[in-house]
Amino acid sequence: MLGPFSKQLMIGLAVGAIVFPTIFFGLRLWARRLRRTSLSLDDWLCFGGLLIGYTCCALQLYASIDGELGQHQKLGPDGQPILDDPRFLVYEKTKLAVNVLSPLGFGLVKASIVVLYERIFHNIRHFRYAAYVMLGLIVPWSISFFFANLFICYPVTALIEPFYGKKCVDRAAVFLSTLVSNLIFDVLILIMPIPVVLRLHLPRKDRFGVLGMFLLGATVVAVGIARLIQLLEVNSQYLYFYTDETYYTSPAFFWANIELAIAVVSACLPTLKPILTFLSPSPPKTITQRPDYVMITDRQQSRSRESDNYSTEVDKVFVPLETLKEGP
Repeated sequence: MLGPFSKQLMIGLAVGAIVFPTIFFGLRLWARRLRRTSLSLDDWLCFGGLLIGYTCCALQLYASIDGELGQHQKLGPDGQPILDDPRFLVYEKTKLAVNVLSPLGFGLVKASIVVLYERIFHNIRHFRYAAYVMLGLIVPWSISFFFANLFICYPVTALIEPFYGKKCVDRAAVFLSTLVSNLIFDVLILIMPIPVVLRLHLPRKDRFGVLGMFLLGATVVAVGIARLIQLLEVNSQYLYFYTDETYYTSPAFFWANIELAIAVVSACLPTLKPILTFLSPSPPKTITQRPDYVMITDRQQSRSRESDNYSTEVDKVFVPLETLKEGP
């Protein structure tokens, strides 16, 4: 069941989608400062996704306050929507802007996570190549769906609903393909490090600790599934409630901002180990230049084909571990 929605709810969700990821990105910067390291590419990519999230949330606020987002649409004497109502037009324009910008935001955050993985597992050749392939898919995906949403109608217009009589492609197909492909990328990124982590030459407790750190991204997958289910429901009911679009299609608007906010948070979580170390009650409560991270490397193999487990190199970056045991 869709709803109930309200102007106040839309404003609250937008504010939450601004504050929540901002806090975690601030913690990410603090963790960098504690480790005395400069910002790297994955930080900047995540910051770019955060900025796009701010923009989309600002559009949601605008659509809620000056538009009709989450509110029942104004109807004419004949019971049909007033298509030239200024508040309805604000909703239509902001909705198009969010649909166009959100693939770029998702692409930046996904790229941030993959770049972080690549830095962690840089010395494992096959994983490094897999990360490059994933980046090579994410970039064109993000750009292509940016343009797909922009050019749903030609000439470009925010008035994409069938009752406007514009020359448009199937908008539902574009939206659903964006959501499904976005979810597929989330799942692929989530499982990318699992085979490597399971082969780490570490105590089982540490191995599962590292695995749990990477699987924190499962929250994004869960939100992506929830968003897809909501949008399928919106699409199925749209024909019955076409006279109240600003109310019944609200999930198409705010779920994008919720998912983008959670994606930024998930991208920041694996970087926060230095803060946990700093706040730990165990003395000494200081951070030295020796990092709390290690780089996963290929174990040197002899011609006798010994075990292909991976080992760790101390004093390099980046997987946080409490206890390290070198491979034999």
